[in-house]
Amino acid sequence: MQPTNRERLISLLIIGICDALKSGAISIDEAEHMLFSPYTLRRLESFQSILLPIVHAGTELDDLRTILPAEYVEVLSRIKENAMDAFQTLPKYDFQEQRWIDLILGQE
Repeated sequence: MQPTNRERLISLLIIGICDALKSGAISIDEAEHMLFSPYTLRRLESFQSILLPIVHAGTELDDLRTILPAEYVEVLSRIKENAMDAFQTLPKYDFQEQRWIDLILGQE
């Protein structure tokens, strides 16, 4: 998958994860395991992703909630907004490429 297509998909994942965190549907531990982790940061660095600072902010949510709980929801909203802004600035998805769902679930 091309880097910009990856970034568009990851942007959408960030938006969904932020909504799920805000509603309490998932824990910060789950969000960290899914996306907001040093591992993800290392992978994004490999193609100099514009999402690095957004994902990095996500890796700090647990500490933020502990140290400054009043700012947690505001920062979560900012992460979501930044992901939406990134999504809107990235080139449109290349439909000539393999479907991302096939990468996750395998080919039919």
